[in-house]
Formats: sequence, C-alpha cells, structure tokens
Amino acid sequence: MSRAFPPRDFVALALGAAALTGSMALLDRVRRRTDPRPAAVRAIRGEAGPRDLLVVTDDSPELLARMEPYPALWGVPPMPDLTGVRRVYGVAPTVSALAGLFARFGPAPPFRGEALARRWDVADGGLARVVYQATEALGTTLQARREGGTAEGPCPPAGDRLACNGEPYHQVVIAPLHFEGVEQRCVFAHPHEGGRLVLELSNIPPARAIVGVYGLDDAAIFPEGAPVTMRVALRTEKGAAPERTFVAENRRGLTPYRIDLRDFAGSATVTVSAPRVGARSFCFTLTATR
Repeated sequence: MSRAFPPRDFVALALGAAALTGSMALLDRVRRRTDPRPAAVRAIRGEAGPRDLLVVTDDSPELLARMEPYPALWGVPPMPDLTGVRRVYGVAPTVSALAGLFARFGPAPPFRGEALARRWDVADGGLARVVYQATEALGTTLQARREGGTAEGPCPPAGDRLACNGEPYHQVVIAPLHFEGVEQRCVFAHPHEGGRLVLELSNIPPARAIVGVYGLDDAAIFPEGAPVTMRVALRTEKGAAPERTFVAENRRGLTPYRIDLRDFAGSATVTVSAPRVGARSFCFTLTATR
C-alpha cells in the first residue's frame, strides 16, 4: 500500500521542482548570453556569399538558421570535393571540437579574434579537393617499418593493421582516439624504445598542400610523459623537398599543420620517435589537397 505525502511535503517537492526548473532556465539563458558563437555567425553571414559554406560542429540549429539563405550544415562531413566553394567557415562549442576541420583544412587563425570560429580560403588555398588520405591508404600506399631497438623489422599488412614486431601497441592502425574528449580518426603510430617508426607514403597525386593534425591521446598525458617528434620528408621527380619537423608536446589536444606544395606529386616519409616511449599514444592525419 503506498503512503501519501503530507500536504506540506508535497508543497516542498513542488517548490523544489519549480526552483530546479527556474535554475535550469536561468543557466540556459546565461549560456546563450555568454556564447560568443551567435555573434561570430552574424559576422560570417555579413561577409559570406552563395559560394561560402558554414560548418557548425555540434547540433545547434539556431546557428544554422542565422546563415540563411547561404549553405550551412552541422557535424564534420568528409567533404572530399569542394570544387566551386570559395570559403569554409567553422564554428564549434570548444576549440577542440574544431579538430575535424583542422584535419581537413589545416590551421587557421581565429575568425576576427574569436577562437571558436575559423575561416579557410578553399579556392585560394588549394584545399578544394582531397587527392590523398593517409587514413584510407593503410597497407596499400602506406607501409611501415621499425628501425633500431628490439622492435626493428618490417610491418607487413595483417588485416586492418600493419603488424610490427614487439608489443601489441607497436602495430600501426587507423583508430579513433580522443583529444580533449573529442574523437578523431587518425593513424596510430606509437614510437618504440631505442629506435624510430618509419612510415612510407607512395603515389601521392599532384597536390598544392599537405594538411593534418597530430597529438597524443588523452590517456597518454601524465607528468613524466615525453614529447613525440614527427618528421615529414617529401620527394618528387625533381628531388627532395625540405623536411618538416613537428613536436607533439606532453599536453592534451591536437595541433594542426600545413605544408605548402607546388603541384607536388611523389612520396613522403613520416618518421616518429620519442626519447621515452611509455604510453606515447601518438596519432596523426595526413591529407593531400589541391
């Protein structure tokens, strides 16, 4: 048999529920007032035209509506071919949530000083079409080997991975890792003790830029963690291009990068190493565009 609440308890519960509802409504109003993104989208709308595209990384229909009648979408679609698009704008609830756009377009400064909004000049920047994607080339035009240390040797294809010698985490795989809580699909390239991981990328079509992101998975960040170095060396039929070096510091998040090219066609060698390799869950993307 159920027990009825005394009238005063019922009133207290009702008042508590009303207070909670009021608090939630107040928090939502505060969030909306302090969210800088509506102002950023208004500024974007003020300069945009029909050949421009707004990408809002989270489900925020009110932001998409502000872009009308110009194109806008939410999420981070692959966007392999943006021929005809002049500019892409990205807006996200956090800087980390822009990671997928950085992986597709490379770095970009804050749009008019707003860190949660970015702009990429697709037409002028050689970013319209993806012509090579490392995350789609594992075992075909992306091969690997380990040099030095007990893990030395080739990394032959084995199903969905390149099976290097040594520990299971020495295998090269395409995996979704987390960076400041944001998931990003990337090439998992854990360094090994006393040597280096060498990844060879071949048959890269003519491109104007190589773009991507790199960093350490959230679970790999701890006080004694060492930085990981990634070196990218490019080769063409005209010879070697300058080598670029990127360092993933022992901190959360992804770092975008860009290497400008002049209709580069050829191959690339990516070398990954670290002075101490404990829990160095390093991951990167590499996309050639034109």
